[in-house]
Amino acid sequence: MEAFNLYFKQLSTLVLPNVKRLQTACREASIEVMFTVIESLTLDGRDRGLDYKM
Repeated sequence: MEAFNLYFKQLSTLVLPNVKRLQTACREASIEVMFTVIESLTLDGRDRGLDYKM
């Protein structure tokens, strides 16, 4: 459970603020920002392509 809490703490205090900062900088420089989602349909991820597994 501790790892779970650490994950969300890092996500909210480090990852998301950095993504927002990068997004703002790109928009100010007129750089297009695109978002994608990669999701497995199986629990073990065997349906993902090799590029995503690496």
